[in-house]
Amino acid sequence: MLRDYGVKNVLDIGCAEGWFVRRAAADLNLFAIGIEATDVGIVGELARLHDRVPRAAVARAFVTPEAIRGLPQFDAVLCLSVLHHMIRSFGLGVAERFLQVLATRVSKILVFEIGTASESSWTEFLPEHEAFVRELLERAGFCNVRVITESAAYHREVQRLLFTAEPAKAANQETLKQLEVA
Repeated sequence: MLRDYGVKNVLDIGCAEGWFVRRAAADLNLFAIGIEATDVGIVGELARLHDRVPRAAVARAFVTPEAIRGLPQFDAVLCLSVLHHMIRSFGLGVAERFLQVLATRVSKILVFEIGTASESSWTEFLPEHEAFVRELLERAGFCNVRVITESAAYHREVQRLLFTAEPAKAANQETLKQLEVA
């Protein structure tokens, strides 16, 4: 997907130990930055140093709407297995605001995945999956939302859908103006 979109740089939000960051830099020759809120990001930096992967970095930072607003724009953003944690901790409103700000930082493609209502740990927080995700991403300023594959959930009890979406340029300009006022 990243090759298809002509991506030159990528941001991985909630990158854990930075596996995708290192692969994007090493395999695709991209500049890749990962953000991780926990100390596991240190593992990614150690791995990068050990692997001697250039053009890759992992930073420790919380992924709040305010933190995302301070970032530059990236061709591609990966947001995998992050939003359901935000919904559980802070509610759907904060998660949607996060996505709205994120939409202003994506210039070409978002790769997105979220826990499902079928997973025992997320049942009470998330509605049915595909329609919910499509509507959420579209409300946040993305278009051309599509499912590209599915993969096993963290605990392997169900399959999760992997989505791509493109920023809706006109919607993002309006959203950015509204967020700057707020």
